[in-house]
Amino acid sequence: MVECPACSSPSNRPWGIDRHEPILECTRCGTIYFARPIVRPHDYGTYYPYLFGFDHERFKWELDQRRKRFLFQLQEIARLDPPGRTLTDIGAGVGYFCAAANEAGWKASGVEASAPAIEAGVREFGVQYTTLDAVPDGSCSVVTAFHVLEHLEAPLSMLKTIRQKLAPRGVLVVHVPNRERLTTFLRYKTSNLFSSSATRRGSLYYPEHITGFSSAGLALCAAAAGFDLIRSRQRSPFSQFYDSWLIRSYFANRRINLWSVGSVALAKKLANGLIDYSGELVGRGDWLVAHFRVR
Repeated sequence: MVECPACSSPSNRPWGIDRHEPILECTRCGTIYFARPIVRPHDYGTYYPYLFGFDHERFKWELDQRRKRFLFQLQEIARLDPPGRTLTDIGAGVGYFCAAANEAGWKASGVEASAPAIEAGVREFGVQYTTLDAVPDGSCSVVTAFHVLEHLEAPLSMLKTIRQKLAPRGVLVVHVPNRERLTTFLRYKTSNLFSSSATRRGSLYYPEHITGFSSAGLALCAAAAGFDLIRSRQRSPFSQFYDSWLIRSYFANRRINLWSVGSVALAKKLANGLIDYSGELVGRGDWLVAHFRVR
């Protein structure tokens, strides 16, 4: 029996495929997922290998690009009146969010599996890293998990652990990719017009993104872990919840002209962003952004 990793329902149907691995759709909550167990789990201990090519100025620039949006997100969290200013960011990466939070008066620490990210975060921003097991139960005012749950074989188990770490009335903030944003949906439908064997994988790719949450699935998963939903929204690349993505990576080491590779890539991303912006209105935005409170 294959259970949905979001709502635990055993009812599912074939939905898509990636790298010869079938994708199932939960008929209860609409979440899409690869069957468990994941045979070839990804090694996150060496994630972010590109960081070795960054110098101090690049790290500073990356934080500067994100700071304004992170401050907006922190203000949103503060308006929910969490029981204090202690924040743990799970999947913290280099610690850009922790650094911005500490600047804004929070006491933030990060949980991260990648050794290169931890090394850079400590060196560049003085971020304090810990493990989730080492966080005392009931000690956190806020826990953030940005693009973490879609990677986990057992997201419900993670949410139950987070629930233990949060103080009463503590706040959980989750960002995950929507199961199938509008551009991906349209691309599949167009391909399907010309080929009955068109593949469909939504936001999944094996073995990293292994669960594609629906809004209902994410809410049910959090509810089973002991959280009440405050709000859930669909968001696009133009929202305040995205990293700033009009960045020099599209033009690095390239001539900037109309037909450069960077220009074409940027034009495509702008077009996709505009389509996914309209997708917010029909339940096919790019990301799900949800805030929860401890029940």
